[in-house]
Amino acid sequence: MEGYRVEGHVLVVREEWVERVLSSATYYTGLRAARGWRPGDVVILVARTELGQSIVGYGIISRIRRREEFEEEEEVLFKEHGWDTAIELEPLVPVKPPIPVEETPLAGLGVRGRYLHGRKITGELLEAVMDLLR
Repeated sequence: MEGYRVEGHVLVVREEWVERVLSSATYYTGLRAARGWRPGDVVILVARTELGQSIVGYGIISRIRRREEFEEEEEVLFKEHGWDTAIELEPLVPVKPPIPVEETPLAGLGVRGRYLHGRKITGELLEAVMDLLR
């Protein structure tokens, strides 16, 4: 993952969507903050596991598609879930076994669960997380 920018974001994935996100390398969201994201940004994927909230993958944004760019088969899901953005990650690296957030530098943010969702991380914190994941 060399050459990533010093800008990153945490996305919380629901348990029932983890495998789909990891296999498709696409995260669908209605998160308004995603509008400021750009290709090249790092995304840390967090989900609830048997170990608690854990990092399950990470990747670099390769493309961001808005609602008007959705394919027909995606439209039904988008409307059902209120999504308006698809974030494609290339490469997407699964973290196996998942690493509990409490055992990472993200624990220093002092937030959990949905409060981590969309959180921007930069500088030394992003570097420390990426060093752990590599």
